[in-house]
Amino acid sequence: MPAVVAAVQITSPSHHDADQMKETFYSLAAAKDKNGGKVDDATSLEVQRILDLVTENLVGALWQDREAAQLAYNNSVAQLNGCNSEFLATPLNSYRQAQALTGNVLNDWLYCAGQTDSMCIDEKEACDAADKYVCDFEICADDALRSDGCTDCKDQNPRETDLYATLNCLVKQKDAEEEVCREQNQIAGYCRLHDGCWNTRTVSLSQLGTTTRTLESIFQSQYVALQCLLCYGEQILANTTDLSVCENATPPTFGCAENEIRSETSPVSLAICYYDPEPQYDCEGEKDLRLPCTPGYASRAQYPSMNGTCAYPTGPVCFNECTISP
Repeated sequence: MPAVVAAVQITSPSHHDADQMKETFYSLAAAKDKNGGKVDDATSLEVQRILDLVTENLVGALWQDREAAQLAYNNSVAQLNGCNSEFLATPLNSYRQAQALTGNVLNDWLYCAGQTDSMCIDEKEACDAADKYVCDFEICADDALRSDGCTDCKDQNPRETDLYATLNCLVKQKDAEEEVCREQNQIAGYCRLHDGCWNTRTVSLSQLGTTTRTLESIFQSQYVALQCLLCYGEQILANTTDLSVCENATPPTFGCAENEIRSETSPVSLAICYYDPEPQYDCEGEKDLRLPCTPGYASRAQYPSMNGTCAYPTGPVCFNECTISP
């Protein structure tokens, strides 16, 4: 990371070592005392050169490092938030389309069941008349000869009749169950991808946050040291030999400039601005666990709306259990 490199360069003895600069300024102060408290022109020029170097190069590099660290942190937060936007852009839209398709298939089955109910009612009315006619035969009225088969017609389960099979309602019911299962496997897969994205980028943000806080501390320590060096030089140029005033000065405070406007007055905006990422999208809330062969499926398939009708399921209400891929 550029910020790390720059921070190392500033503190490297092969470049501008703060301790060495401090010794240089103390030597200049001592020489000034020997010269009657005055600084010669050559020394003044050298001190000013050092001050310009510190201000323009070293302090400037600190600000660049801070801005690079802030940008890296902001990008990491944006990447984490991007897990939500990526999920909302394509996967969730595809799932909405799958939900619409499932709704259509369920409606086809419900329509078929409704048609069956109407025909079933007609069939039962005809059966009632036929059964009465048959039961009125003397042979059927004779207790010795009477059998349950005499009134067999109206006791049939309409879901097991040729009429029901002719309408292909069982096929439509199976199609609906398969579509529901396909839909829920789709959202389960999308949720796994979303969770993976969120977990991976959360770890990355956490690791970068640790590194960034370390750099932030380095930036601020370097800034304090450089300000002390600037104070040494200014004291010497002002013909003051007591440099302890620089070391005893109140250190600056640091703050975060959320508007990214640089401030070199206390609080100095060398602090990093930390932001909380947005909450993870509730993908689990998109799931519908009322799967075929589970107690809740009857409500999703709207079986209660057929309660009391010929078409209401009286036996198993599913063909195959739905297995969600892990």
